[in-house]
Parts: sequence; structure tokens; C-alpha cells
Amino acid sequence: MSVLPQDLHSALLQSMLSRYLWNEKQHPQVSSAPPQPPQPVAPPKPVQCVHHVSTQPSCPGRGKMSKLLNPEEMTSRDYYFDSYAHFGIHEEMLKDEVRTLTYRNSMYHNKHVFKDKVVLDVGSGTGILSMFAAKAGAKKVFGIECSSISDYSEKIIKANHLDNIITIFKGKVEEVELPVEKVDIIISEWMGYCLFYESMLNTVIFARDKWLKPGGLMFPDRAALYVVAIEDRQYKDFKIHWWENVYGFDMTCIRDVAMKEPLVDIVDPKQVVTNACLIKPPMPPTPTGSRLSSTWKITSLSGGGKKSMGPYP
Repeated sequence: MSVLPQDLHSALLQSMLSRYLWNEKQHPQVSSAPPQPPQPVAPPKPVQCVHHVSTQPSCPGRGKMSKLLNPEEMTSRDYYFDSYAHFGIHEEMLKDEVRTLTYRNSMYHNKHVFKDKVVLDVGSGTGILSMFAAKAGAKKVFGIECSSISDYSEKIIKANHLDNIITIFKGKVEEVELPVEKVDIIISEWMGYCLFYESMLNTVIFARDKWLKPGGLMFPDRAALYVVAIEDRQYKDFKIHWWENVYGFDMTCIRDVAMKEPLVDIVDPKQVVTNACLIKPPMPPTPTGSRLSSTWKITSLSGGGKKSMGPYP
């Protein structure tokens, strides 16, 4: 099952229900057989995982159409190539209270930093961060968004009487020309799944090098990536071993590919079987493009055979 970000919540509910029904069918709760004695536990074996992350300069899921369309004119095919114009993905991000409130608090608790400053919002989306910056006291806020959601962000900003402070530019960061040479602060929600999924960091760095004045600030300016080993036998059976018998047919060849495919899902803390390992140290304020591609080799010592690796920012 492919899970698109905008469908994640409903897909998770479906997945949980399907997994429960499948488990009930495969492992009935009622059994007359006597309990089996515990099996001997094999000694721990080192499990190695090589992980590679490379961020490419792009505008992920945005502006890939030959022309920018008005949201009212877009079809499902257009949304496929311009996924950030779809309201669902923005709803998912806005309803992530940990994420959204962290950005809001970082600005509202530092109003002295934003007062009378010029702010640039890279990948402004619905304009939520731009409006936070305006409410925090910014003199002028420029938002750049290359998906068609920018048409609605302008309406949102006007409805909240902030259009005298916030101006949205529709286009790619690399192609937009701002009416100012430098800005005081750059804000951006560039982080994605596994930190680098959306590949927005190179775009933010481009904006920083072009517009941020010396001594200017970035929100956020640091990030770290951790990884833990997880074990969930039922989940593995449902997602991986299921391919061994699909309605009576052997589809093991897909199972082998599925083993290598990353999954975006929620992990129960009880399934974490190791301590967290920092695989990407906090990024310095001035990363360069050459430092955004790294390879890590991780060795995990735990019993029970192979484990899944779960990275998180």
C-alpha cells in the first residue's frame, strides 16, 4: 500500500483495521492447545545498516507542471504533479500541533527579534509561518511558494488583515526576484520525513546565500537525525511476509523489494529495542551543498535476529 502524505491519517486507520482483521484470521485468539514451552533465545548478533541520504536542489512536488494553474482549474492529474497544491497535505501539516506550535512559540517568544524586521518565508504554503512572523512584529514579510496553494494563501492573508505586511510571490525560489536586496530573518518549514525527505534544504540554503544579510537569523538553523532499531513481528508479517501467499499465489519477488522500501508509519514506543543513535550531528548554521550527502554505517547489537531501523529528526 502506497501512502501519500495527504492521505496518511486515513490510510493509517485503514492499515490498523486491516492489520487487526488479518491477524485475527491468521492467529485466532481461542485455542485448546496447551501452551508451548519458551524457545531458547539465540545469542545477539550484530546487525549492520548502511543508510545514504542525498538532498537534491529542487522544489519537491511543487511547480513540476509546464504552467502554473489556478487551483480551481486543476484536475486530479494536475494534483499528481503539484501535490503541494492539494489542501490535504497542508491540513496534515497544520494539524501537527507539535510542529506548528513550536514554530509559533519560537516567534511569539522572541518578538524582540522580529520587531520591525524584514522576513522571508521559504515555501510559505498556506502562509501560516508568514502570519506568525507578522503577528510577532515583523515590518515586512515576503513568502515564496511555487505550488498553486499560493493563490489561497493570498486570500487567507487578506482575510486576516495582514496583506499590508505580507506579500506572496508565486514561483521557484531560484527564479523569484524580491523587491529588497537583503532580509533580516529567514523562516521555513523545510523538514520532512527522515528530515530530508522533501529536499527543501538546498532551496533554503540558496535563499540564505542570496538574501540573508550578515548576522541575520534562520528559523530553524539546526537539525539532527537519530535512528533506533524497532521490532514488531506482527507488523512485519502484515507488510512483508504477506507477499509469500497472496490469494494463493507466490509474490515473494515483491517481498524482497518491499524489504528495502522505507515505510512512513507510527511506531509504538514499546517496539523500540535499542537506544537512539545520532547519525547526523546537528547541522552548523552554514552548511554547504557538498555536506548534505552522507553515508553512515550503523551496528546494532540486540537479540532476535534482524531489526528494522527507524530514523527520526
